[in-house]
Amino acid sequence: MAGTDDTPGALGIIQARQRVAVDICRAVYGGTLLLRENEAYLPKWEREEKDSYDVRLEQAVLFNAFKKTAKSLTGIVYRDPPTLGEG
Repeated sequence: MAGTDDTPGALGIIQARQRVAVDICRAVYGGTLLLRENEAYLPKWEREEKDSYDVRLEQAVLFNAFKKTAKSLTGIVYRDPPTLGEG
């Protein structure tokens, strides 16, 4: 259970709650091929044949604006050299 383990790698309560969101972000950041590995991101329809699903899965493509945005925003932090503030 989260929060009861004192080992350094243990997840705290907050981290455990964010786990689903983090997994989704990692999958989207990983792109089309990573999303295709998990049926949760492109569910199979109730009566869909396996062959039909495989074709639909092969045709599904992700434009990864998420990865592009994350990389662009990371660069903004270092746009200006760091300076010391007063105090």
